Amino acid sequence: MDYLGTADYLTSPMTGKVESWTHYNEWGKITHNAVLKCGQRELDMVKRYATHDYDSVLGMYYAKARFYDAEDRRFVAFDPILDASEYDIKSCLSNPVQFVQYLYVKNQPLLLIDPLGLWTLAIGGEGSAAFILRLALGGQLAVDGEGNFGILTYSAVGGGFPTANIGGTVTGTNAPTIEDLSSLGFAGGGSLTAPIGILAGTGVGAEINNTGQYPGFTVSLVVGTSFPEAHGEITYTNVYNITELLKFWGLYDTAYQTVRDYYNKLTCEQKDYFKDSFGVEFK
Repeated sequence: MDYLGTADYLTSPMTGKVESWTHYNEWGKITHNAVLKCGQRELDMVKRYATHDYDSVLGMYYAKARFYDAEDRRFVAFDPILDASEYDIKSCLSNPVQFVQYLYVKNQPLLLIDPLGLWTLAIGGEGSAAFILRLALGGQLAVDGEGNFGILTYSAVGGGFPTANIGGTVTGTNAPTIEDLSSLGFAGGGSLTAPIGILAGTGVGAEINNTGQYPGFTVSLVVGTSFPEAHGEITYTNVYNITELLKFWGLYDTAYQTVRDYYNKLTCEQKDYFKDSFGVEFK
């Protein structure tokens, strides 16, 4: 598969040789295909564009909540989970394309995929220090699209510019559940802080990460040394599921609303990124 999750070749599990191939244009329309193994039917061919399976009978891709027509470059139904009351129209006027609800990936198929509806979001804090060798520790409250809650802790070791920072973090991934985040991974990013003035030592950071097989992205507000930094590191994450505990104590709705309110404080562009890249969507 390529970086969008598109399957181009079907290989034999026994020999590893290519048995069939399918080529697509940038919108997912099938342009060429061939069966190389004698006796194999066309229906046996893998036809998967941007993680979505092709329905040969309908001639469209099954995109979970609705079908996608690559010929017309549009979904055939309205986005069923979009609630316009959740959007501040004034703050989103810079990106009016999001209100055209039949578009596929905002007309950017080379850069974006339509998510599977599987996502996790974690909010918390991190402390780090580096002098060539970088160490970081963090903790977050994590929630996924199934409504599971967990306490996420992680540690990291790697390399980075000399710095010492603490900050608040928001991390989104396309992992199916929070339990899938318990794994080794890697991350790379940096932060930029104000060098002088009343805001000296405060700034913002961003980090691309991968926990197990699931990519993610972190944005942060940091307080620390007054110069830019960059880093790369290996991470280890543990998640402790507390869903039933919150329900037992009657705190589940409060926890869900707290995470949702914090998430809604992000800018419209930041929320769009998490939604488009990982499918983050609160009910």
